Amino acid sequence: MSVGSGGFALALRDNGQVLVLGNAPSPIVTTLVGGTQGGLIPGFEAARVFAGFAHSLLLRPDGKLFGVGYSTDSYLVMGLDLPQTPSDTPVELIGVDEIVAAAAVTDYSLALRSDGKVWHWPGTVALVSASPMKFQITPRQVAGLPEVARLVRGRNTGINSKKEPLAIGKDGSVWTLSWQQQVVNQSTTQQIGSATRLNSLSNVADISCTSHCLVLLRDGKVMQWDVRNNYTQFGPQAVADLQNVVAVGTTEAGMVALTDDGRLWAWGGRNYSGLGDHAMPITQPTLLPEPVGVQGLSSSDQNVTVWLSDGSVWGWGLVPHSGFYQYRPVVYPGLQLR
Repeated sequence: MSVGSGGFALALRDNGQVLVLGNAPSPIVTTLVGGTQGGLIPGFEAARVFAGFAHSLLLRPDGKLFGVGYSTDSYLVMGLDLPQTPSDTPVELIGVDEIVAAAAVTDYSLALRSDGKVWHWPGTVALVSASPMKFQITPRQVAGLPEVARLVRGRNTGINSKKEPLAIGKDGSVWTLSWQQQVVNQSTTQQIGSATRLNSLSNVADISCTSHCLVLLRDGKVMQWDVRNNYTQFGPQAVADLQNVVAVGTTEAGMVALTDDGRLWAWGGRNYSGLGDHAMPITQPTLLPEPVGVQGLSSSDQNVTVWLSDGSVWGWGLVPHSGFYQYRPVVYPGLQLR
């Protein structure tokens, strides 16, 4: 599963079917929303799903990437040549093959190839017709990266729900990704992607960020980091007494870690910790009594969603199936991934 911003989630069944859950995802296509049991994206088989805000990405088993849920002003991130009315039909992003992972951020679609290189749409945008207006969109490669193992949507910038994406190298390094627009001529612009290493992090397996980050190290230990001031304040701090972690997640004011025994440890502020309605933040990781047998997790600013070995799905925060805040984990009724 993959949780997007704005109160929705993409659920991937074992057979490759993709379900969209949520009541008022914004601005993803409302025709995809199916409430409690999820709305099926018809006729599509996916290997992985990557939820975003203005759009989401679906990766097919053959390594081709498709986008869905775009808004009329975000068509360039889909590689579309002109504004189109959003629909529930996935659109293929042309120009890159052998894709193994992706990330959907506000202004870009990112793709990780099997060779460890990262590409983005839009890359080059050329106006080919003024009336009617039509563009030619091609992807570009992000320069300055080592071989990449994972893409992460990254920290909140505080500007229009925008995320600053991160790349984790196969060597355990972490890099911030940014873009500058370059004018080629009167009809053509290029988005130039570049990477900057975060020297304070190494040996990283995964990372989850909102206004703060949880960093999962390769040895199963965890660090947390307040990143509201562009990674310049404080610094990553070890989370004591937490080990054998296999996945991490963050919300606006909460943090969660999944250990290799299928149990969840959570801490943070009201609405987001999963530990009930409490006035004061819980500062130390605390074992959640349920669920157990957790296989994986996904998080966004307002929600944590987890899936279990029995195929059931649970969550807390602003849960997509209800549209209400849940202070403790609840099962999503009627939803099975198996």
